[in-house]
Amino acid sequence: MKHLTIQLSDSSVRFTSLQDSSVLLEKEYSFQDKKDHRYKEQLTSFIEEAGLKNQEHDEHTISWSSTKTTLVPMNIFSESKPERIFQLCFGNDTPSNEIDYNRLSELGIVNVFEIPLWVKTFFILQHPRSIIQHESSMLIRGMFNSSTFKMKISLTVYGQHFLLMIAQQNKLVFYSVFDFQNHQDIIYHLMFTLQQKELMEESGELIWSEGTGANKALFEDVQNEMKRIENLAGIKVVKDTKFIVNSHKLCV
Repeated sequence: MKHLTIQLSDSSVRFTSLQDSSVLLEKEYSFQDKKDHRYKEQLTSFIEEAGLKNQEHDEHTISWSSTKTTLVPMNIFSESKPERIFQLCFGNDTPSNEIDYNRLSELGIVNVFEIPLWVKTFFILQHPRSIIQHESSMLIRGMFNSSTFKMKISLTVYGQHFLLMIAQQNKLVFYSVFDFQNHQDIIYHLMFTLQQKELMEESGELIWSEGTGANKALFEDVQNEMKRIENLAGIKVVKDTKFIVNSHKLCV
């Protein structure tokens, strides 16, 4: 079965064509003009130049990554509206037609997030049967697709932000998005979060994955820094280059 995964943010896009578990083609593009109408033009040109225009796939999944995302318990979500929840967290600057949500029934939570209208209008025309979700919704499923009894940290890096999630005893105990400028910012937020959650002395695993626009050199910098910090010695760092695309596959 052929599966096209499209990982999208406001700065870049990555297309990955899969045949079962094998990567057939992977192409990434950084947007030069970040106006809504220009995104569509750039995507159209890139798809044609990358040789993706006429390729047939059985499944299409599209993930949108952004910093404006929040998780709420399902019972609270059912008593309110997505717009009100989003505005409580991020203010009133986002139009209601750009607020969406994904239910994660297996964990009893809902991901409420911002997604520009052009994303849906463009890709629904291109791939009418496609599944469009916030990327963190997919990554949460990916993290819980294997054992999470022992502490498991998922750290997904993008161009200027990263998603940090922590699971333990089969529960999601932390979820947030941080802006950053260098690897020291990542280490700071990681250590501060572990301290706040009283997990600094816990052993476990950190899954490192790289979203669109990620600086490839960051992994080695973060890994070397963690080795020098005694309190982080019990955390095994694993770079998983297929974590995002495998998470996409759980949505079909």
